[in-house]
Amino acid sequence: MNLKDQTRLGIDYKFKTYLNIRLGFVYEEGIFDLSTRKSAITGPAGGFSFQLPYGKNGAQFGFNYSYRDTNPFEGIHTFGARIIL
Repeated sequence: MNLKDQTRLGIDYKFKTYLNIRLGFVYEEGIFDLSTRKSAITGPAGGFSFQLPYGKNGAQFGFNYSYRDTNPFEGIHTFGARIIL
């Protein structure tokens, strides 16, 4: 199996302590040509997280969402939630 090097670029912006926004891109030689591509992940990615305080004693609720472009499968959506007591 002949693997190719990948280059990944990303940026993360944080607004106060509540919101994070992320954007990224995955590149490898031949990624846009189906006959030469070695990965299903095909370029752009993005997502966001937010974390909200509730109650007393520093309890928080958080939610995450991310998207990665793929071919085939028409993208991967990922959701997550967390509760910090």
